[in-house]
Amino acid sequence: MRFVPTKAIEQQDIQSLHRIRDRCIKQRTQLTNQMHGLLQEYGIICGRGQKSLTQAVWRAVEDAENELTMLMRQLLTEQMEELEPLNNRLLDLDQQVEQVSRAFAPCRQLMAIEGIGIVSATQLYSALGDGRAFQNGRQASAYIGLTPKQYSSGGSATMRGIGRTGQLSLKCALIRGGHAAIHSCPGR
Repeated sequence: MRFVPTKAIEQQDIQSLHRIRDRCIKQRTQLTNQMHGLLQEYGIICGRGQKSLTQAVWRAVEDAENELTMLMRQLLTEQMEELEPLNNRLLDLDQQVEQVSRAFAPCRQLMAIEGIGIVSATQLYSALGDGRAFQNGRQASAYIGLTPKQYSSGGSATMRGIGRTGQLSLKCALIRGGHAAIHSCPGR
């Protein structure tokens, strides 16, 4: 049986910071997706991304000739007012993550690795600490959830994908960082 390594207080703080940041990102995504859907119900299509959505909402609210009712215009305006504080909160949380990444030496060392940025470094540090709780890299990878699932029976082993176990936000950040590192390699 593998036991979870005990986290230091600063690791718990960093993990809490990332959980709050992830919740804010999810709320912002939910809000923008809802606005996209509401606009589409009225036949207003906008491009991907928050900038395109913002422009489309304000154009739709100001356009007196479209089918939007006054209630819908008011609701969209309220949602846009709800979006601004979420964006500001995320900017503040990103600054805190950046400060934390500069404050701890292990985070600075992790950021020296190609594909590891501020978010990945602080998440890795909060999850693994100094790494001494693990005998090798495979154990640390399994703890994070980056190793493939193994199904064994009768002496044959079948390896499957990495699955959804482990720490999802950390896995996503590491995979994105790995893709960025691969794309920056010359002659790939």
